[in-house]
Amino acid sequence: MKFLQNLKIRNKLIFSFCGIMIFTLILGGGSIYANRVMSETADNYVKISIPAIIDLWNARDSVSKLEKAALETALAENQAELDAIEKELLADREAINASLDKFLEVAPQYQKQVDNIHKLMDEAVGIRQQIMVESAKFTVEGNAAAYNLYKNSYAPAYNKVTVALEDLENSVNQAITDRYQAAQQTAKLSAVTVVVLIVLCVLVIISLVGLLLRQIVQPIKEIEAAIIAMAEGRFSDAEVKYEANDELGVLADSMRRIIQKIKFIVEDIVVYNTNISQGNFTVRAKYPEAYTGDYEPL
Repeated sequence: MKFLQNLKIRNKLIFSFCGIMIFTLILGGGSIYANRVMSETADNYVKISIPAIIDLWNARDSVSKLEKAALETALAENQAELDAIEKELLADREAINASLDKFLEVAPQYQKQVDNIHKLMDEAVGIRQQIMVESAKFTVEGNAAAYNLYKNSYAPAYNKVTVALEDLENSVNQAITDRYQAAQQTAKLSAVTVVVLIVLCVLVIISLVGLLLRQIVQPIKEIEAAIIAMAEGRFSDAEVKYEANDELGVLADSMRRIIQKIKFIVEDIVVYNTNISQGNFTVRAKYPEAYTGDYEPL
């Protein structure tokens, strides 16, 4: 990467650190999302699903009590008993209404089904009033007529209410199952995403560290090899190819100039010695530009 190669070493480290931090944040975000999905599923189950099912159970229980009280109405023997049963019937009906109202608070999307249940119960109320009229005669014929109304009209009417409640409960259970399965799929997808992010983060971190090491270690090794070659007198093997605008690039460029300057001086010394040995004392330096600074007296 030419871009990274030309950065200062400090900036290379900052760049690598930022890359690692970004992928770490992405990984953390994926984990947080997966945890939030599971938390929302649990919250929905606790705050919505469980109360909704309990309210429906309470409603069905009240319907059973209501149906039983209606049967007792057909068998009432005096006004006091009939009044007590009527009071129980009203309490059971209020309990059903309360349970359905609480149910709608957590599951308002089922308003239509609840309205239908209320409609079915209102139809049954008219039959129950007829049962009350016949029972209030307190005669064998009246009780028989009341019982026939219960058996042939009231019980089938409230059976429709029971079936409607069962259908509503099944719908709620199916919705809960669908939401749970969707949440499970989302959680699985999130888990896979987190695993993929972990793998990607590891690969990216390894790549960044490897690239950073190559950007720093490779030029250092080149310079080291060149210095060893110079120390051993092998100037032809002393070569530094690394070029960049960072600190190591400056060091490599300075090293190349040192090598070139020493090569020129050595070559001049060889020429000097050859000419002097032949009696030629007028020989001049071939590379005078190499003799700068402390080399000038040479």
